[in-house]
Order: sequence, then structure tokens, then C-alpha cells
Amino acid sequence: MKGKTPTCARWLLLAGVTLGMALTFLAGPLLALFGDGIRCILGLLTWALMAISFQPMLRFYRLSPLWGLALPAIAIAYMLYTLDSAYRYMRGQGGNWKGRVQANVSGS
Repeated sequence: MKGKTPTCARWLLLAGVTLGMALTFLAGPLLALFGDGIRCILGLLTWALMAISFQPMLRFYRLSPLWGLALPAIAIAYMLYTLDSAYRYMRGQGGNWKGRVQANVSGS
């Protein structure tokens, strides 16, 4: 079983990645929207720093700087795509792009 990751470990990795993305991109905005006092201030600061750090990429693609404020919503979409990809992979339907399915070279 060299090179294969057990199914349980895959689910744990998926849960860890999803939790990491949620903490990174959603905790600050949720605190900003629903927190009070210092929690709200820290949430706003976190959201602002996240939006500011996204500015070089927005400039590169010549997009409005306001897209930085949408980063939490973009992160939710990315998390949903990640979960959908994992679901499809577990069903043996992974790697589908434009009607073509990529071969599973790992053999799992």
C-alpha cells in the first residue's frame, strides 16, 4: 500500500483544509458582522488586512480594489468547489473538465 493515503486520512485532511480556509477567510468577517466591542474591531481589522493584501492581485488583473472586500464570499465559493471536487473524487467521477474525464493515475 505504498504511496496510498487511507480513506480516513483523506477525510481528515479535507476537514483540516476546510477548517483552515474557514478560519483564514471567514472568522474575521463573521466577527466584524456579529461581534461586539473588541471582537468587532479585530474582525474589521482582519477583514481590512485581508482586502489590502489582495490588492496586488487585483491590480495585476486590472480589477476594482473593492473586490478585496468580497474575498470572504470568494473563499466560500472556493470551499464549496473543494468539497464538490472531493465528493466527485470519492464517487470515482473526479477530474471532469469540459466533458472530459482525466484518468486516475494514482490507482486509488
